[in-house]
Amino acid sequence: AAGLDVRRGGKVATAKALEADLSTEQIKVLNTWADFIEEHRLLVVVGHAPALVISATSESIADQASKIMDDAHRLIDGVVPLVDGRDPGPVTAFMIDYERHRDNLQIDLVAKLIEHGDLDERSLDTMREDPASLMMRGLPGFIQFTWDMAGDASAGDDEFRVANEVANKYTQCLVTTRLGPTPDTLRWGLGFVAEMALFKSVYMFNATGFVSSGDHFDWHTRTRQYLEKRRSAWSFGDDMLDEEVAGTAEGSQMITWGGLEYLRAEHPDRLATLLGDLGEAQRNASKWSTVFRVPFEEVDALIDKAFDGIEKKKVLTYLKEARG
Repeated sequence: AAGLDVRRGGKVATAKALEADLSTEQIKVLNTWADFIEEHRLLVVVGHAPALVISATSESIADQASKIMDDAHRLIDGVVPLVDGRDPGPVTAFMIDYERHRDNLQIDLVAKLIEHGDLDERSLDTMREDPASLMMRGLPGFIQFTWDMAGDASAGDDEFRVANEVANKYTQCLVTTRLGPTPDTLRWGLGFVAEMALFKSVYMFNATGFVSSGDHFDWHTRTRQYLEKRRSAWSFGDDMLDEEVAGTAEGSQMITWGGLEYLRAEHPDRLATLLGDLGEAQRNASKWSTVFRVPFEEVDALIDKAFDGIEKKKVLTYLKEARG
């Protein structure tokens, strides 16, 4: 990959010239993909995050994706520890615009991922039958189309914002590579923390088709309303472990987001401890599993510990003030 052109800060240099600014893991990814990048005339962009953009888009879109991952990284880096024994690679975003999609670039890309052992053969059939953006948290990386495949935003079908998706997917990939598998609702909650903090909206959902326009906004008020209805029980455990609502705009997922956002802003040390403890518990329960294996009771106790001594009204006040 030494001769590859790489964009950084809006300027272009060879990978060799930028070697001192690249991590060993980034260089490994570039070496792995060098032939594919040259064959398909792709852009490579690196920023300050442990990430790479390999892009069949305009320079401006590729640069924007890199910047968003940098912004998301600055937001969550300090609260997502690295569990001992894990060796995270850089998050790789494969960006594809409409014209290159029509040329079936994604088919060649998925075939290459299968060759690398990152996907199985069924993925190729799925991509042929129903092309869609794809998140591979364990890779770590994602294939990101840059237009709305489900509708026309210019006609009012505002169901898609690529910037939000990049921030959320980067966050989920980073969390998984540092901690291993985590409860789905909690992992999505951290993705929503990044989206809401950076854009004041949520557009990345674990769903296809129409999402109510109201679900994209005003999470601070709606979460506060959900919490205010709780006159007795004051615990985040049941919500953070309600995986049936993971990636949705339902009450438990919003409450999970609100709790994580409160800890990030007001008690980052507690959030880092909670996430580190969850990662350690998963490693002890099943070191190589790709599924979260820690018993409910153990996770619930760790969540209660993170919020020990915090009054509900403090969370409610934070959500009100953060909304502005």
